[in-house]
Amino acid sequence: MDYSIQEGGSVAGVLKVLLEDGSSFFIAKDILSDNPHPDSPEELELMAGETAARKKALDLLARRDHSRGELRIKLLQREFDPDSVEKALFWIDGKGYLDDERFARRWIQERLRKHPEGPAALEGGLRSKGIDSTIIRRALGELGEKERRDALIRAREKLSRRYDDPAKLRTALMRRGFSYADFRLLEEL
Repeated sequence: MDYSIQEGGSVAGVLKVLLEDGSSFFIAKDILSDNPHPDSPEELELMAGETAARKKALDLLARRDHSRGELRIKLLQREFDPDSVEKALFWIDGKGYLDDERFARRWIQERLRKHPEGPAALEGGLRSKGIDSTIIRRALGELGEKERRDALIRAREKLSRRYDDPAKLRTALMRRGFSYADFRLLEEL
């Protein structure tokens, strides 16, 4: 199959591939430089898929920080080829745009500020975002006693509006990831 390659126009680092049938698509220059003479339309299609996966991943990261696992799931849900997704994630990781440790620390701080929870609930939330257990332990280990106590106090204040029975309040706090050890902190206040 014959094709021609042109500069991508307004997008730097992207080339436009024009096929003999009149169709066209874009490929990142660095992807094409790894294989400057693709032999088949399928190879070109895979390169275009990786380029599109990169673009979508960058669009998602522009809206908010994501974990690597979360980004992988979102790209796969958008029906990108799994190989293209992995290559795109590797490229984005190499650029420094993905950092699960940074993500975990920020997520915990934001969660404690908006929706105070205990360590168990925070751990579950990070697991659901695809964060490795080693990173979770490290991020939770950085939480100081004051931060944990403040989260517990804010959660208790929020939930005490709904539950005036101490047993029901304790159960609600446990559902939010607090433990019996945390309740001792409340008793000391």
